[in-house]
Amino acid sequence: MRASRTAFGTAITLMLAAASASGVSAQSAPAAAPAWATAAPDPARLAEARKLVDVLQPPATRERVFRTKFDAMMKNIIGAARADPTLAKATGDHATDAAGDKMAADIFDMVAKDVAANMPALCEAMARAYARRLSLPELQAAEQFFTSPAGQAYIANSNVFMSDPDIVAVQRDMIQRMMGRVPAMMTKMKQDAHAAGQAGAKKPGPAG
Repeated sequence: MRASRTAFGTAITLMLAAASASGVSAQSAPAAAPAWATAAPDPARLAEARKLVDVLQPPATRERVFRTKFDAMMKNIIGAARADPTLAKATGDHATDAAGDKMAADIFDMVAKDVAANMPALCEAMARAYARRLSLPELQAAEQFFTSPAGQAYIANSNVFMSDPDIVAVQRDMIQRMMGRVPAMMTKMKQDAHAAGQAGAKKPGPAG
């Protein structure tokens, strides 16, 4: 029973990683940083970029807004896990019991707390990236839009977009396709662990 719950936790972790990475362009290997990325940002542009980041993610609410978005993603993933018989079979049906739910919630909570703790550093990194890539007029124009009624409406609603039925449907479809690969991944993990154990058992002990 414990092993199957661990399998469920592993499956949820894999799905979380895949869902988190779905909005990031993947590269087979880290590319060398271009020259613009290694240069120090222009001080005037950096100051404006920090203002823009504070408009996009107000310091007083950024952690709450992030948690709202993250919790919506968690509900989508857990909902898909409960509805998918493939994952239930692969994990001993712990996708639907209280222990499985708690393990999944603990994993999400750990990741959410880690991201929240690094939010100040992430926001500063975003400001530096904006300052390197956008001109001062472009930064000012972006701030002007996001402080306008239309921009504020976008920001105010950004934390509920992940709960929109269309987004939920697409995300659950993506997650269920990922789940189709989980049983094979779990089998391979077990085979690799067994092979590693067998190799370790065959190694001669230290000479006496």
